Amino acid sequence: MTNSEPPEQFERNALYAPTPDNRPVALDHSPLALTRERASQMSFGERAAVEGVLAQLRPSLALEIGTAEGGSLTRIAAHSQEVHAVDVSYTELAARPGGNVHLHLGPSAQILPPLLAGFSAAGRTLDFALVDGDHSFDGVAGDLRALLVSPCTLRSVILVHDTMNPEIRAGIEHVGLDSYEKVVYYELDFVPGYIYRSGSARNAMWGGLSVILCDAHRSDAYSPSSRQWRYYEPFEAMQRWRAELSGSGGKR
Repeated sequence: MTNSEPPEQFERNALYAPTPDNRPVALDHSPLALTRERASQMSFGERAAVEGVLAQLRPSLALEIGTAEGGSLTRIAAHSQEVHAVDVSYTELAARPGGNVHLHLGPSAQILPPLLAGFSAAGRTLDFALVDGDHSFDGVAGDLRALLVSPCTLRSVILVHDTMNPEIRAGIEHVGLDSYEKVVYYELDFVPGYIYRSGSARNAMWGGLSVILCDAHRSDAYSPSSRQWRYYEPFEAMQRWRAELSGSGGKR
């Protein structure tokens, strides 16, 4: 259920670490709570999209891969009965998670298979998953494959963060989402990403959310491909814009 070989060329990520200059500046005064959050590394729009999905879904069982300071974990936990989080470290957590959160320490490649197998063996459905862990081609492809081959994602919503990034995008494309019958719809630019104007990630493409919907049957309009087809995806246009910015020294 995957392409046999990786793409010949894709851009590998430079070393990147979340810093105050590559996240939105939290507002001291705002009527919108998500703009006041300081622990989240998502854009305001991404936070709103995650919150909206969770508010509609109200998951019984949810999963987050990649927790960092716990900004999105807090929101997932607020809307879910039970949450499982997977990360290689929890030293950055800004607050102690609630009692409905279970932390799993280690690489997702090791943690996910037995965790998902346990859900399946118990006859449980994973209602929601956020993939935001290993930001590499192999990392995102491996996490998505583990989720999609598991019986527990028969009816699930999967969000993938940083899908405007070329390496992560290549990893998602390599999985071959159309080959999974349970994938009834996917949109790689559910929330478009961005090019950083300044800071340590200047002129790099990050951010964005993909949505992958799993269910029993595809709608006729999305067969044989369940990929969004109504409008152009902005990814290639953003790559051209980035190239122009790099050629002009990023002075826009």
